Amino acid sequence: MDEWSQERGGDIMYTSEEVQKIRDVAREIRSKEPSSHLIEFLVDKADEPSCGLDELQMLIDVCGASGKLGSSVDDNRRKANLLNELMQFVSNDPEEEVQRIKRAMALRYVNKLRGW
Repeated sequence: MDEWSQERGGDIMYTSEEVQKIRDVAREIRSKEPSSHLIEFLVDKADEPSCGLDELQMLIDVCGASGKLGSSVDDNRRKANLLNELMQFVSNDPEEEVQRIKRAMALRYVNKLRGW
């Protein structure tokens, strides 16, 4: 586990279904789009205490609508849907802080594992 993950979520655990979903999304997002910098921006945003699920999903939609997630309109839409579904999927903990950390870490894992 990297230093950021250790600091943010050393005790945060994903279910086996959440781990599989992260792997599936990372496998689907093979290309260099979205850029690793954009995903890290989303990680930072997801990690902000004031950023809830709805705001994060809206930001993902904006990135897709502006063509920053893929190479075509359909690719942008598909990747936005994949990321939004993942954010919803890992947001099932009763504690908002744990949800926030899980969303940020899931995005970071997608960035590190994509195409693998």
